[in-house]
Amino acid sequence: MILIGSRHHHHQGHYVGRPHALGNPYSHLEADTRAIYKVATREESVKSYNDWLHENYRSNPTIKDALHSLAYSYGQHGAMTLVCWCSPDMCHCDILANWIYHLSNNMRQFHGELFNSIGRTDVVCITTNGATKRTGAGVCGAGCAKQAVQRWPGFAMSLGSHIKNYGNTPGPIISENGTLVYSFPVKHVWSQPADLDLIRQSTTAMARLADELGWSNVVIPRPGCGNGGRTWSEVEPILKQQLDARFTIISNDPINPTQPRLPIVIR
Repeated sequence: MILIGSRHHHHQGHYVGRPHALGNPYSHLEADTRAIYKVATREESVKSYNDWLHENYRSNPTIKDALHSLAYSYGQHGAMTLVCWCSPDMCHCDILANWIYHLSNNMRQFHGELFNSIGRTDVVCITTNGATKRTGAGVCGAGCAKQAVQRWPGFAMSLGSHIKNYGNTPGPIISENGTLVYSFPVKHVWSQPADLDLIRQSTTAMARLADELGWSNVVIPRPGCGNGGRTWSEVEPILKQQLDARFTIISNDPINPTQPRLPIVIR
């Protein structure tokens, strides 16, 4: 995964702040930051950097080579920490992380809210189990499945119908604003821990569906790592074996300002 650290906290990694070739030429700060351009807000600074990087990647060999060097290093090692001065605040490293994931064709890992992806992606996955109630509704008592029921009151009945007809498999449950909402089974029964073999099966199915249906942007919460009781170190290798840059893994764990953080989703 890619993490973002801060020199203020003495984090080690690839320094990409100014005056590095990939440093942000925009700043919202009043102090002398070596930035070329002054903007009003941090958000504007990051957005301007994204536009600048798109333009310079095509026209500036130095920028292109620097990006490809980082992508190659990440592809070789499977882990990387980008360092500047801003973390834990949003910064240009969040943009760089997205580029590195894309260029290395590895699945992306970001910090953010799962449901903010509705209307912005092809598919959002909800981690589920294979249990149903007497009413026929799927059991959605915790985690993002519970949030899904709160957002879409018909979600549990649609999930239960899918389980009855197709078993405990990934499938389309509902849609909103152009985004399909898929079940992603991680448990056989709601009261049991998440099953790593089931997570592997669900991952395989989603990768196959992405190929068959031409999806380019699929968002999945860390499967089995919340109420499922699994650790990310158990689950991450399963996903990395099969998922590429079309897939974004979302975590909303609290950010510790003294530790390197996951990149923040920026749309």
